[in-house]
Amino acid sequence: MKKEISFKNSKGQTLRGDLYVPEEKYKLKYPAVIVCHGLAGNKDAKNKVDLAEELFKNGFLVLKFDFHGHGKSEGEFHDINLTQEIDDAKSAITALYSLREVDKKNLGLVGHSFGGAVTIMMAATDSRVKSAVSIAGVIDMIRPLNNYAGTKRVKKWKELDKIEVEPGMSLKYSFIEDFNKYDILSYAKKIKIPFLVINGTKDYSVGMNQAKAIATAARAQLVTVNEDHNFGRESITAAVNWFNKTLRQRRIKDSAGLKLKNLR
Repeated sequence: MKKEISFKNSKGQTLRGDLYVPEEKYKLKYPAVIVCHGLAGNKDAKNKVDLAEELFKNGFLVLKFDFHGHGKSEGEFHDINLTQEIDDAKSAITALYSLREVDKKNLGLVGHSFGGAVTIMMAATDSRVKSAVSIAGVIDMIRPLNNYAGTKRVKKWKELDKIEVEPGMSLKYSFIEDFNKYDILSYAKKIKIPFLVINGTKDYSVGMNQAKAIATAARAQLVTVNEDHNFGRESITAAVNWFNKTLRQRRIKDSAGLKLKNLR
């Protein structure tokens, strides 16, 4: 069952998403995964929809949502930054925690591109996240922004104050100032949960160097796929398999251990 959901971030902005809940027969609780889109994306991009639906088919409760300033959520795109998107992700987890169907001990986060940076930060700092996947995650925004806006304009960004990354979508210079406050690799070193890094060999926006640096810092598994920055079926399969292994199987083991304990 898929339904629309909305919740507030710390600024009081309404964030909107799509919630996939397995059909209930026995009022079960389900392992849950939150899908985080990238810088110029939104929850309705085909690969995000495909990822959510594949997770749902595998028995996960899934939330894909629009960060503030994106898609159907409130806020202005030119005001986005990493600090607020981390806050949005925390708000998304809190929204899921209010649902009876969610197994709070088995909650995962998967983020693409800029959403991958959000995922790294969340995996390092929010104990509610039990497993995470970064797909083409970023630790340096300049190269991707060069591809979006052009190298010459990015170099003059501070002078211009705003640069256009997509038609009608501009970023203030404060975006990069906020991003540079975070040493994302230092946070990656703090990750203690199962963490998977996925990157495409044809991804010329982010590149393998960033993926390798993240995987090394987080002591994470690195999977390379034959895809570009707009990931597809290979990345989706790898992410779903990862959550099946780290959330569903863990849940089964926890349940088995509880039953054995009760029999003693």
